[in-house]
Amino acid sequence: MEYLKVNGTEYPAHFCGKQIDRDWDGRASKTVTLAMPYAQAVQLFVDGLRWGIVRREAGADDAAQEQDCSGYCVAGPITDNRDGTLSIKMGSYTQLEQALRELEEALAAPPEGVTPLEKMENTYRLSDGTVWKFEKTDVTDRYGTSYIQLTAADVTALHWALAQLAEDNRALERDAERMRRLSENVEAVAREKEQLAAKSAMHDSLAACITVTKQYLAGDLHGVDGEAVLREWEKSISFREALCLPAKETLYENARSSGVTVRVRGPEPVGAAAELLYAAMQVCLSNAVQYAQATELTAHIWEDGDRYNILLRNNGKPPEKPITEGGGLSNLRRRIQRAGGTMTVQSLPVFALVIGLPNLGKAGGETDGCQKYIGG
Repeated sequence: MEYLKVNGTEYPAHFCGKQIDRDWDGRASKTVTLAMPYAQAVQLFVDGLRWGIVRREAGADDAAQEQDCSGYCVAGPITDNRDGTLSIKMGSYTQLEQALRELEEALAAPPEGVTPLEKMENTYRLSDGTVWKFEKTDVTDRYGTSYIQLTAADVTALHWALAQLAEDNRALERDAERMRRLSENVEAVAREKEQLAAKSAMHDSLAACITVTKQYLAGDLHGVDGEAVLREWEKSISFREALCLPAKETLYENARSSGVTVRVRGPEPVGAAAELLYAAMQVCLSNAVQYAQATELTAHIWEDGDRYNILLRNNGKPPEKPITEGGGLSNLRRRIQRAGGTMTVQSLPVFALVIGLPNLGKAGGETDGCQKYIGG
């Protein structure tokens, strides 16, 4: 008696084989004939099945011979014999299939010295430094016959060209980022120089007033009365309060040349708070034009006791990711914090810059959309 043995279970069966099965690509095959429901056979006979043949003499339970047939691991067609039995073909790999299987196993788990390359499918660097790409393609000729085409191409030169191109692109991105930061820093340095020049002029004016006052008090100035000294002090104080005007005028001039409308709503600060307000609006104007393609910049100002609360927004496109503070915003933050203020940058869903500034003096006149310049 002969039995099919699968997973420790034996099924009565009949077997026949062919060394060269010309109906199945010339492979070696075995045909198993047994009584079994068709659905069960479909589930049992699959590729990779480990099975064997048990031959046992009738009445001799212990005398059995077992033949391992796991080499016949390719599942073939199932034929219904119409007599309650099925015939199932199990075949071995052809030479081409065996070579393809070994190649796929080698590519899936490369040997030592062979390295798969990231982001390049089926591409490997060999131990000699060359780079190879492997491809498997199903090909059908004009007669309808199907073939498997295996291609191994030396792509060493192409790989190094792509690697160099990627490195060049990264270098260009780094250069562009440096240029952007340099541009921001140049603008900040220019503003700082303007402010330094104004402060220096104010220092000279104050020094002159102090000198005249000391001489007057000491009686060294003949023909100069107290009214003249007071007028000099009034000039100096007026000059100090006007320091913020160049920054304001520069802001509106830059807005006009950029085609951006500037709106200020609420009580405008004076003195140091005004200087910081216009500096913040200048930074926001530069960023709004460069990154958001905005056409309008708005400052909303509220007085809250001894502080100003300021909200700066634009009508440009929202940021795609959280904003990283560069030279302009970083320098602005330092100036505001040195003045005892606060600054918060909101990136999403839309850009907004929220500033809190000390209110050390009387606010300027309240405006309603006030200063407005449109380039064109």
